[in-house]
Amino acid sequence: MPEMTADQRRALRRSGFVVALLAIFVSSLYWIEWGGPSPMDELWNVVADHNYFPPADPKSRVQYFRNLEIAPSESIAYATCILCSITVRGGVGEVATYWGDITYASGTTLGGGQGTRANGGRITLAAGVHVWNGAVVHANGGDVIADPSLHMNPYWVHGSPQFFYPGQRSYPKEAVLRFVLLTMVAGVLGGWLVWGSFRTRVEEAVRRPVRSALLGAVLFALAMTYLSGLSSLFLYIFPPLALVFLTLVPIAYSVAVAIGFAVAAERIGSLAGITHHFTARVAGVALLIALMLIPVAGLFVTTAVALVALGAGTGIRLGVRRKASPSSTR
Repeated sequence: MPEMTADQRRALRRSGFVVALLAIFVSSLYWIEWGGPSPMDELWNVVADHNYFPPADPKSRVQYFRNLEIAPSESIAYATCILCSITVRGGVGEVATYWGDITYASGTTLGGGQGTRANGGRITLAAGVHVWNGAVVHANGGDVIADPSLHMNPYWVHGSPQFFYPGQRSYPKEAVLRFVLLTMVAGVLGGWLVWGSFRTRVEEAVRRPVRSALLGAVLFALAMTYLSGLSSLFLYIFPPLALVFLTLVPIAYSVAVAIGFAVAAERIGSLAGITHHFTARVAGVALLIALMLIPVAGLFVTTAVALVALGAGTGIRLGVRRKASPSSTR
């Protein structure tokens, strides 16, 4: 097969850039929808409202990492589990999990108020559960699995099995496949968006993961502040402009994350001894995705990778000194 000319290589690179950019642009629309009702977003809202854990109510139960069970003899007002699941066998008013499932045993009551919310998990209601009229049953990151004998108002019942959030303990099949596919798209195609001196800067940033993660954290905080604060202000001043920025900012962040993720994955693959750049990138992406799918630990892997990728994907130099040229040392 004849070797490609320089013009052919440039044309191929430009074509790959366009295809990759379009694919990441389309997939970013999913990530925007994915991030809106995510457990991360829900916890952000809790902190923003100054509703810190644990609550002041002595009749509340809050637990981290270890699954929580409400015994038949217990009667509490609120039950919250972060990175763990809740099994209700006694009396409880409102129940919420973050990256965990909720299960109501037979003979229990699903109360009113804020009801039951699984942020990053599924909700299972056994036969014999008494459901108050108007009780909210919301599962984001899973489905609501209710015994057919239960009489529930469908208006107040909502499941989102199309989303999977790393760290959760249940695996909606379609959601996991979609998450794996779109993460693979970002990692594999993101490498086609960067070359030349910009790629060199991204590679330098990847070699400094702590600095890149700190920059990514700052950029993420700025984005959250903008999307929750300034965008609301723009909605009053000039709504069309606010809608444009609400779309463009997440897309720009998706592109930066895809670039940083691809270069970081390629470096991981190269450290494993793989010399071919594309093969190293695919291997690194596959390894990172496998780690993201681990319950609980997957949240921390995903957070670390996302922050490093966001910071590195900007190509911003942080404390990197350029080598002095020979003429400058004379």
